[in-house]
Amino acid sequence: MEYRDIIQSVWPDWQAKEILGKGSYGTVFRAVKEKFGVGKESAIKVVHIPTDDNQIEQVRHSFHLSDKELKEYFYPEVEKLKEEVALMEKLGENEHCLHIQDFDILEKPEGSIGWNILIRMELLESLESRISRGGIKLGEVVSLGEDILSALETCESHRIIHRDIKPANIFVNSKGVYKLGDFGIAKDLTLESRNLSHRGTDNYAAPEVCQGKDYSYNVDIYALGLVLYQLINKNKRPFFGEGKVTATLSEEAYRKRITGEDFPTPPFGDEELFAIIKKNVCF
Repeated sequence: MEYRDIIQSVWPDWQAKEILGKGSYGTVFRAVKEKFGVGKESAIKVVHIPTDDNQIEQVRHSFHLSDKELKEYFYPEVEKLKEEVALMEKLGENEHCLHIQDFDILEKPEGSIGWNILIRMELLESLESRISRGGIKLGEVVSLGEDILSALETCESHRIIHRDIKPANIFVNSKGVYKLGDFGIAKDLTLESRNLSHRGTDNYAAPEVCQGKDYSYNVDIYALGLVLYQLINKNKRPFFGEGKVTATLSEEAYRKRITGEDFPTPPFGDEELFAIIKKNVCF
């Protein structure tokens, strides 16, 4: 069954339009629902577990599993995704957290192995996309910081660490409201130890995360500080300078950052904003 047919079978009123993103995680469509001449837009993510037939056959041959055993092998991934959706619904009390509108799971027909998971959510643009289209104004940088900080306060109130703050996981709506999304590796401190199981994205990870040390909520504040610094530093992370980015330069910039060297003064923004950012990234 094609993606659009899957969506139509679950939500007949919604028409899948163009693809917004595609990767190993699945495919995201812009979707439209029209009623009485008025159109409403959402984003619909379709996730396949397992990802494809090749993954099924690889696991089958590696572990010599029957069809029943294969289903048992892959089903925990379905549970993990359900937990992510439940988490996002819980955090949706804050307008600065990505809002899930609906969710469904379809097990594939008998004779097939796997599940199609559909997640319908508000249609937003990622900060990563906004940057690629020319960046954002200084006033928006401040708004972004305030909005995402609000989202992180809600996360902390639920004892949740996001662990993967980066431009691709920050979104903005048509009114300029910034929102935090993608809680795929978020960590509930009530359920796990305080040590790493998944590190997040090293480019924005706090030094204690990169060094495999214990960490807490401040790692998200650090990552937000890095994002804000990048936005007022010509879209460059600290210590990258003006020249061509090479592997050696990247390694040296990474070393300076995780050993706590002071960030160079960025070309944009005022002293007050930079002072706030420096507080975010101190450790």
